[in-house]
Amino acid sequence: MPTGQVNFVVALRAEAEPIIEYFGMSPVDSEEGFYRFGHIQSGIGLILSGIGRNNAATAVCHQACETNYAAWINLGTVVHYGLPLGAPRIAHKVHCVPTRRSWYPQFVFEIPCPTATVRTIDRISENFPTDDLYDTEASGFYEAAAQFSPHE
Repeated sequence: MPTGQVNFVVALRAEAEPIIEYFGMSPVDSEEGFYRFGHIQSGIGLILSGIGRNNAATAVCHQACETNYAAWINLGTVVHYGLPLGAPRIAHKVHCVPTRRSWYPQFVFEIPCPTATVRTIDRISENFPTDDLYDTEASGFYEAAAQFSPHE
């Protein structure tokens, strides 16, 4: 059942729950290991990817084949040694540490919060050598989503 003009890709159910509740989403299906939610009338969809860049990329591809996509949003928790819990950030650069590839998202809207570089790593550790944000999904998400939608 197609759901999304706006598609959220979120790793964990705990990260997704506020979005599901806010938009009044209902379960759509759980094919091929992915749990999907949507609000048909508003055209908003969400897929739970699981942890890791490969899972995020696979979830994007699965959602793109099942929906009428227009916009993609990867939302989740990142690690930073100094920011307070819940401080929002938007990525102006996504860097995949294992592959050394980088992407620079373009913004066609007024940015509502500070921006930051997000570095995707394979495993969260306690060693963060830069003042950047760290996660395990952003690069897989961005690289895949860029194949299905304009970069803006």
